Amino acid sequence: MPRRQQTPTTNIDPEWKKFEKFVRDVFIKVNFEDTIMRDDSWYRLPSGNQIDVFGGADKIAIVLDCATTNNPDGTRTLRDKINKTVQKKPGIEQAIDQKFDNKYTTKIFVICTKGINITDGDKTYAAQHQIKLIDCKFFEEARVFIKETPEQIKYQILKRLGQKIKFSSEDESFEPLLNQPTLKISSGDFVGYALVVPVSLLLRLAYVHRLEIDPIEGYQRKINIKKIIGINDFLMDSNNFFVNSILIALDQEPDISQIGVTHERIFNLKLPSEYASCEVIDGQHRLYGYVPLKKMTPEEKDVLRNRQNSDVLPIIAVVDREHKLRHRLFLDIDATQKPVDPIQIWTQYGKEHPEVERGYISNVLKKMDENGPLKDCIYKIGEAKQKKKIVTISFLGGVLEKTRLLNKEDTSSLVHRAFSSRKYPRDILSNDPSLKVLNDFLAAIQECSGINWPTGRYTTSLMKSSYGISIFLELFPYIKKQFEYQDLTLIKINFKKIFVKISDFLTETDNEGRVLWEKSTLTSAGTRRKALKHFVRKYLLTLPEWKDAQQFINIIK
Repeated sequence: MPRRQQTPTTNIDPEWKKFEKFVRDVFIKVNFEDTIMRDDSWYRLPSGNQIDVFGGADKIAIVLDCATTNNPDGTRTLRDKINKTVQKKPGIEQAIDQKFDNKYTTKIFVICTKGINITDGDKTYAAQHQIKLIDCKFFEEARVFIKETPEQIKYQILKRLGQKIKFSSEDESFEPLLNQPTLKISSGDFVGYALVVPVSLLLRLAYVHRLEIDPIEGYQRKINIKKIIGINDFLMDSNNFFVNSILIALDQEPDISQIGVTHERIFNLKLPSEYASCEVIDGQHRLYGYVPLKKMTPEEKDVLRNRQNSDVLPIIAVVDREHKLRHRLFLDIDATQKPVDPIQIWTQYGKEHPEVERGYISNVLKKMDENGPLKDCIYKIGEAKQKKKIVTISFLGGVLEKTRLLNKEDTSSLVHRAFSSRKYPRDILSNDPSLKVLNDFLAAIQECSGINWPTGRYTTSLMKSSYGISIFLELFPYIKKQFEYQDLTLIKINFKKIFVKISDFLTETDNEGRVLWEKSTLTSAGTRRKALKHFVRKYLLTLPEWKDAQQFINIIK
């Protein structure tokens, strides 16, 4: 009888252990002292209670316990976890004093949750027992900035736990920069101060309460990493600078002294020499855009770091010791500030910033509007709105940006290695590689479906809209992945073979004879995604040229 083949076993850590390792790793990377590198004996107390995460700074010890929906210690609810922490606090405090010879005079006990809803009752109960509750989303968001700004993140964590930390000896050089001339602005009960602050200093002073990770005090939106990376690109050009002010709230009254007797509104203001003491109300992306998050060469990172040290940012500071004014100011700005028309932004990007991705996309689309399948069909700011202008530059630009088709750093894009320079070309030539491929792609759709965008001949309402064009543009990256084309020079795809059945898709009806895919039914991204998958499964994967259909379905999910 043949021997039964054994299935190899893999050592996969349970979720609670991965969570614990993640938070420990954060503490190590932000340079907390005495962090747990491994399960040393002192961390396991005689009672068997083990500390999950430990870190120290400035005589403050942080003892953190991780709580998930499946805790290894048998606790079933967050209230159980709090009670268990209360029970083991005395033993842990004694062990810390013995291990570190009374080095830490303040000990903070924290429960970090993952996948657990923290209620107001939980917060109140924990506070009664001097225990802090924090969601892991706080550390997940901080992780993005750890590599470039570890010390600042450390002090943000301490701030989140209610601690005030004075500047360390390493940052004493910033002391003279804390004194800034300021212009006093007042209207009714409102008093603000206009000043300029070096970026490097503001990165140490600033913090942000974000709604998703601190529902009690938070009100800000989550950091948009894509936006930060866009600002990284923007700041690579030394001529680019933000002239609009960042609004901050000071947690304490600053020292103010009048300059001269003839200037009633000009003062000298001393900012606090304390980490994370100024909350950013408006402008967090402009500030954190100076932190290099995108993939860069060492030389490019140096450009941003040098700008951190040399640039100053215009600031409006308000004093808000009771933490009441900042929420109202944020809502006032958000509710009354009319957003700029995205069509205007996309139209102007090509002119003002042609050497970044969005500017390049803008200029490619303008060329496509001059000649090709979409000639005179793309609406831009500064021209009359006509019926045949079926798609806006912002909608189509957003699709190309989302698909990363024109992102030169993406190895599967149309322009990877197409440009020798770090920047995109300022001018789009008629033989631009991506322009030709995109026009060929759209020309195949036009010919196979029997439509003509410039003349206004359509077979269905879907193709007379942005939605129809976007569905098939979103298909493009998957076609490239399926055929494993890595460079423009290798793209020899016969697009007509791919879209040979597009007419069947566009005219397909349901049981009652209604056309399935109409403009009116595909207004959301989700329904357009559904239509794309249907086209792939029913029509595209039946073509003889297509290989490994299941792999393609997995890619497009």
